[in-house]
Amino acid sequence: MNALIIDTTTVDLTVIVVKGYQIFDGSIKGAKTAHSELLCTTVSNALKMAELTFDQLDLYACAIGPGSFTGIRIGVSTTKGYNRACPKQLIAIDNLHLLAFAQGEGEHAAIIDAGNGWYYGKYNGLKCIEQPCLIPYDDPKATTATKGDNSQLPQSVYVNYVKQMAQSGNFVNQLVPLYIRKSQAEDNEKK
Repeated sequence: MNALIIDTTTVDLTVIVVKGYQIFDGSIKGAKTAHSELLCTTVSNALKMAELTFDQLDLYACAIGPGSFTGIRIGVSTTKGYNRACPKQLIAIDNLHLLAFAQGEGEHAAIIDAGNGWYYGKYNGLKCIEQPCLIPYDDPKATTATKGDNSQLPQSVYVNYVKQMAQSGNFVNQLVPLYIRKSQAEDNEKK
């Protein structure tokens, strides 16, 4: 499998190219708000490291959220652009699912701080048990859930997740951002 994996939903810029069994990591820790400036060059550099072209890729995988609203849009729109120019199969990475997946086999819940509560989801392997939603900070479900964000995960978790999703045929026709709540701008509009 040759794949391009992109995650722009955290402070880190994650760009991974998989070539067969080799992993080429072009990620930039602490990119903060420079994802839009760095993404395309980082992808290009990672593909060069792997000695691959877009034509040689089998799929694109992109984190769709939850996470930074702007970051989600940057990753999704860039991946859509790559797919428009050079069509491949698509895998949507649900960040909560990825965090739960990193815990191993069995049922696992994951939470990400949403600033006004927790983004919460529960999974068993590749199956979603409880759809991503927003829960209050004091919700008892949060006490047993894996807390964090994708920036804490090693690249091998991304790669194993994408491989399992691909082997199971969990492809999507298009990438759709996973927004669990309205953005701060949308909330402020109503005031």
